Amino acid sequence: MTTVEFKIKVKANNLFKYASFKLTRIENGQTLVEYECEGDYFKDADAHTHTAFNRIREKINSKDEWFMIKGCRRDVHPSGRMLTWIYAYKLTIGKRVNDVEDKVMIFEEEEDYNSIVTVHEQKEFYKDWLDSIKGLPY
Repeated sequence: MTTVEFKIKVKANNLFKYASFKLTRIENGQTLVEYECEGDYFKDADAHTHTAFNRIREKINSKDEWFMIKGCRRDVHPSGRMLTWIYAYKLTIGKRVNDVEDKVMIFEEEEDYNSIVTVHEQKEFYKDWLDSIKGLPY
C-alpha cells in the first residue's frame, strides 16, 4: 500500500488553520482519503480519488470552511486517469487543455482565494468549459 500526506491551508471564519490529508491505496484498487484538522476527522474511499476528496470537501464546505488549494478552484477539473490520483487540469473557456502547461497538483496551495468554490460550482464551470470547446480541433 502506498500512502502520501499533504498539509493544506483551510479558511474558517476568516481565519486560517492547517489540516492534513492522507491518501492510501487500499487492496481493492480504491484510494482511502483521510482528512484531519483540529478534532475533525473524515474519511472516504473510492476508485476515483477526486470523488472521495470531493465528498469530504462537501462536508467541510457545509461548515463554511474552505480548502485553499488548487483542487478547489472554479476552473480546475480532473480528466481521465487523473481521477485516480492527485492531478487535474486548469481549464480556460474556449481552449482545449495542454497536458503539460495546464496540469496542476490539487493539494498545492492556492493564493487566489476568490477562485475557491463549492464542488457544485466547479462542476458547473466544467460543463460551461465543455460547451466552449465543442468543435475546436484537437
